[in-house]
Amino acid sequence: MTQHPTETPQFYLTAPAPCPYLPGRAERKVFTHLVGDRASALNDILTQGGFRRSQNIAYRPACDGCRSCISVRVIVDAFQPTGSMERVIRRNRDIAGSRRRPAPPRTSTRCSGRISNGGTPKAAWPT
Repeated sequence: MTQHPTETPQFYLTAPAPCPYLPGRAERKVFTHLVGDRASALNDILTQGGFRRSQNIAYRPACDGCRSCISVRVIVDAFQPTGSMERVIRRNRDIAGSRRRPAPPRTSTRCSGRISNGGTPKAAWPT
C-alpha cells in the first residue's frame, strides 16, 4: 500500500485529459489525499477553497486558461428560487417523481455475477 505523509498535505497535478464538459478543451485537476488525524479539518478548509471530495481525495479543477467549472455550495435553509426557477417549476408541474431504493443497473449486476461465479475481474470490469 502506498504511504502518504499525514503531517503536511502533498498536492499533485493531473496530466491534461479531454474535458468532459467543453469540447476541444483539456482539463487538469489538482488533488491531495485526505489522510491522518487532521483529514477532516483539511477537508473543511479545502472545501471553502473550492475543492470537492471523493472518498479520501480532495480535488478541484486547475485547467490552463479556463475557469468555467465552479464549485457551488447551497445553504439549503436559506435557498429562495428565482423567478425563472419558479417558471420552470410551473411549466413542469405535470412531471411526477417518486422515491425508490437504489439499485445497480442490470449491466453492473451481470458483471459482478460473473466475478462471484468464478469469472475474472479483468474480463468483467474495465480497467
